[in-house]
Amino acid sequence: MGQSFRALVGFDGFIDRILSVVDRRWGVGNCFQAMETIACLAERVQAAIGKSTNIELVLKEERMGGNGPLLANALRKGDVDITYIGALGQPIHPLFVPLQPVAHVYSIADPGITHALEFRDGKLLLGEMSSLLHISLDRVQQLILSDSLCEAIASMDLLAFVNWTMIPEMTSIVQWILSEVLAQGDEGRWPWIFFDLADPCKRPEEDLLVFLQKLSSWNQKGRVVLGLNLKEAQQVMRILLGVSCDGESQEVLMSSAEQLRIALDIHTLFIHPVSYAVVASHEGAWTADGFFVENPKILTGAGDHFNAGFLLALLYGKSSQEALIQGLRHSSYYVRYAETPSFPG
Repeated sequence: MGQSFRALVGFDGFIDRILSVVDRRWGVGNCFQAMETIACLAERVQAAIGKSTNIELVLKEERMGGNGPLLANALRKGDVDITYIGALGQPIHPLFVPLQPVAHVYSIADPGITHALEFRDGKLLLGEMSSLLHISLDRVQQLILSDSLCEAIASMDLLAFVNWTMIPEMTSIVQWILSEVLAQGDEGRWPWIFFDLADPCKRPEEDLLVFLQKLSSWNQKGRVVLGLNLKEAQQVMRILLGVSCDGESQEVLMSSAEQLRIALDIHTLFIHPVSYAVVASHEGAWTADGFFVENPKILTGAGDHFNAGFLLALLYGKSSQEALIQGLRHSSYYVRYAETPSFPG
């Protein structure tokens, strides 16, 4: 299958250090038992208050990481021609070199480092991300204008802006691209425009509100899709609508997704908790159960693969309901095998 679609993805980049947390050790090497749950670690930390403790981490592997690189790598399996702008190192770090033969890669900063503590019931991501502060509107403008990327970006089928939380100038960067760069393309083009927040709880609520309020105007430039995990959805519901959606059923969360989509005035909004997902779009609202993986090989990147499956389905003309199911399939396959699935497949 030839490359059918073109996508711009940006702007982060991380080296993911996948780690186990030791509960008990009885010898060298792999002679240890890992903590299975986040609660186990929380109890160990709680017991250290007023004292001290030693917590051992065991490196399982280092992987290419960051919402952007993982999304770009997954999208290319669907025959998407990728242009990637982000924090991949200068020169590009060896972990990101596999992107170069299959994408047009532009690095404007060094990558951050994520220490991903993985447990059976979730993960804790401890990030070193000062290098991402160099991803500024000025640097993006210089790159796009000096490398004559305006025409290419203006003809993209998908623009994916991910990790809003860790890139302080993301709102300004997106505003410039959608207002100035897209204007140079053919009138009537209607690309998909995707956003992923990446856990905005540490950002000022007024910053998040400004971003959310801009989505409606950006939806006039293309078809805006906002992807949220459950924690993000709860925060957005509280900030935007002043309501809580804690502990609600799939059906109620599906209704909440529709309320958010209407309030934001965007094309599509999906929410993906751990065991299921919901979507609301102009076509309607749906919920679907996930594909349970009893012994996951990897958890870090599962959400990015959900996003990739969802977006690939949209690019190939599938309905929002079909895209929801494809996102769940993509995520499940990745968690089960620690590999990115092909699409269609």
